[in-house]
Amino acid sequence: MTRKVSPSLAWLSMLLWASSMPASGQEGRWKLHVPSGPSPRYGHAMAHDERRSVTVLFGGSAGADVGDTWEWDGNAWSLVATTGPSPRYRAAMTYDSARGVTVLFGGNDGAPNGETWEWDGVAWTLRSTSGPSPRFRHAMVYDSIRGVAVLFGGIIDSDGHPSDETWEWDGGSWSLKTSTGPEPRSDSAMAFDLERGVTVLFGGRVGRFGELSGETWEWDGATWTPRATDGPSARHGAAMAYDVERRVSVLFGDSFDTATWGWDGSTWTVLDESGPAPRYLQGMAYDTSRHVITMFGGYGGYDWSDVGETLEWNGADWEGRALSGPSARSLHSLAYDRDREVTILFSGNDGNYDRETWEWDGHEWMRRATTGPYGCFFSAMSYDSSRRVVVLFGGRNGFGKNGETWEWNGGSWTLRSTTGPSPRDGHAMVFDFARGVSVLFGGDDGLPNGETWEWNGAAWSLQSTSGPSRRRFHAMAYDSVRGVTVLFGGLREHDQYLGDTWEWDGATWERRWEGGPLPRYGHAMTFDAYRGVTVLFGGRGEVNNGETWEWDGDTWELRDLGALSPRSSAAMAYDVARREIVLFGGEHRGDRYAETWLYGGCTGQERISSLRCKPWMESNRLRIAVEGGVVGDTVVATLTDGSKQGGKLKERGRLALRFIDRLPGDYGVVSVAWGCGTVESKDYACP
Repeated sequence: MTRKVSPSLAWLSMLLWASSMPASGQEGRWKLHVPSGPSPRYGHAMAHDERRSVTVLFGGSAGADVGDTWEWDGNAWSLVATTGPSPRYRAAMTYDSARGVTVLFGGNDGAPNGETWEWDGVAWTLRSTSGPSPRFRHAMVYDSIRGVAVLFGGIIDSDGHPSDETWEWDGGSWSLKTSTGPEPRSDSAMAFDLERGVTVLFGGRVGRFGELSGETWEWDGATWTPRATDGPSARHGAAMAYDVERRVSVLFGDSFDTATWGWDGSTWTVLDESGPAPRYLQGMAYDTSRHVITMFGGYGGYDWSDVGETLEWNGADWEGRALSGPSARSLHSLAYDRDREVTILFSGNDGNYDRETWEWDGHEWMRRATTGPYGCFFSAMSYDSSRRVVVLFGGRNGFGKNGETWEWNGGSWTLRSTTGPSPRDGHAMVFDFARGVSVLFGGDDGLPNGETWEWNGAAWSLQSTSGPSRRRFHAMAYDSVRGVTVLFGGLREHDQYLGDTWEWDGATWERRWEGGPLPRYGHAMTFDAYRGVTVLFGGRGEVNNGETWEWDGDTWELRDLGALSPRSSAAMAYDVARREIVLFGGEHRGDRYAETWLYGGCTGQERISSLRCKPWMESNRLRIAVEGGVVGDTVVATLTDGSKQGGKLKERGRLALRFIDRLPGDYGVVSVAWGCGTVESKDYACP
């Protein structure tokens, strides 16, 4: 049976919970969530390290060029390096099995690059800056019979001229083998056929103007031989890996084709007609220990954006193994679902009108839907806790400004209304717990707007046309302690930046403050109920900034400057269960981000600093000292036998807890849990 909670009861429970909160004044801190896998990306490089049985991934484009190194062991990704080659995309990489190193060449880090790097599983080493001319969009494989890495083609200048050169790397130097064979091209796929001892090349973009190719060539170490012109359609950016177990080169990737193809040395065969969603510029490598081909990322998917899937080919079909999280984006919407304790993300600009719905559970992102409202920028969302649904209104999509109201129940989207506020984008919306309504203000319906509307779950009603001046791209948060909606900033007519603070009590707007953050728009704002303050981050004024401000109902205070890089058009929501603010995405100077940042809550430095059990009177006393948390956070220590001691962190986030009357020879495990969510356990033993 579903238990319904009236708006008044929901408000009362919020007040009772808020009354038990510690006093405000504790400083929040930003910390970057390290994802459980590479962020969605394309143009990265991949190779399988046979000696260590891991697949290595480097770089690519993830909203911006990245230079991280990841390893996949068949079960999980691990971030193993953030230093080495500069951030770049469209490099090529292969594994040198004779020397036990992964070799990377070239890429684009702002310009074509000519460096040769090697990864030994611990660190990157720059091996050479001579050899092939700087290039990107080339292909490279390792010929394990002759013990050389084979490189072909690529773009060699800023004008887009491709190369027809074939080079080989023997671990010490590069040698040019030939400039005859396939026409100059880029974006080809290559694999080394171990059974037949030849390098197989397929497709690519031919010439400066990029005519697509469907040719198959083979290199035997001395000459190139054309082998086929039929098989897969002409394409570029596909990936290919040689399946040693099944003795076939496997090719996947195209703008439209979802088939998986196999080349046995004489003919192409469709191995699987309908595979994953179409994509290209992904990475693929054959896992010699598990006899599967691992594929990650690319550009495409169901919504034509950066892909974050890890899939494996077992010789018969593709199996999904992991999903990293939302692609880099801005102009998306976030709302926190209090009942299911997850943060909901919808749509945004990742280069396309994305229709994805994601959920953050405090540890990882999970994609929940790819259908529902048509993908929107500049929409607004709030969580209606009395009806247990996320409410979304408006935004801009491929058809223009939108005036639809949708609701998400945790499983699917439902269109609720097409009447109410005029179609608009750049508005803001929050849920008023005290009155059980979603409050919407402003936006752009052709001009900046100054209307206040409320949604009660059945219909919209216009509440006011006075108050803050007409504006768009402002931010709002609902202060559940004082029962008011807080509004800051925005952009008015003639692109004038605004820096005023207003509050709505359900009947009237009151102008509260003129100072504080500099005028801006595109900032993010939410209410931290644990510390009783409204938190504002970033935005764009004269420049993008990375400031964090807090409003306590009377004054603004600058709390954190520069922990995050400057950005605008990010989105924030407050996670009640974990007492932390979740921020995702944003953009700066054309670069979009796929980062998840957390503010407040745990600092990431919580730890048991000392653990001692010493004789005390006729028994023992166990003393546990903790540090590193936020002042005022609750800490509870639990022993193996269920005994508990707790308290609140004091100055500098420190606290000592004591268990007395522990018997001689007592031993076990103590588990310390911080209210913010961190848990650490250690063994103890008494004399």
